[in-house]
Amino acid sequence: MLCSSIGARFAVRVMEWADRTKGAVTGASGGFVCFPWFPGDVRMPEVAYTSRNRLPVLRREGWAHVAPKFAVEVVSPENRAFDMEDKPRDYIRAGVDLVWVVVPSTESVHIWRKDGSRAVAQKGEILSGEDALPGFSVPVASLFEELD
Repeated sequence: MLCSSIGARFAVRVMEWADRTKGAVTGASGGFVCFPWFPGDVRMPEVAYTSRNRLPVLRREGWAHVAPKFAVEVVSPENRAFDMEDKPRDYIRAGVDLVWVVVPSTESVHIWRKDGSRAVAQKGEILSGEDALPGFSVPVASLFEELD
């Protein structure tokens, strides 16, 4: 339940930002089929943002066949360690510009970028949407308020 709550916090913040850009924000039930090396594989990040130039029209049914610009995965107790390495790596390989992997146990966010660079943000730091979400930012601590 905590993972879902963190995902919802992110979704609200990204939706507020995306209202200005007219992009599409999806939650954990929004799936993406954009991994040619795994035909038919569907990934459903907790939050994803897809710009209108990547996805001009939202489909009423089925999965998006394009990579979102931005994806958030929240590590749950059921996730295996290699999933949290493989998933963001696959997103980047598929064309996602920025991936955040939220780790509630350490109250940190692992940042994966399309240029191959990585970073970790801790409580007390501000996450930036960088080029994927220009002008978007969120304090890391605000994502974990329910843990305090």
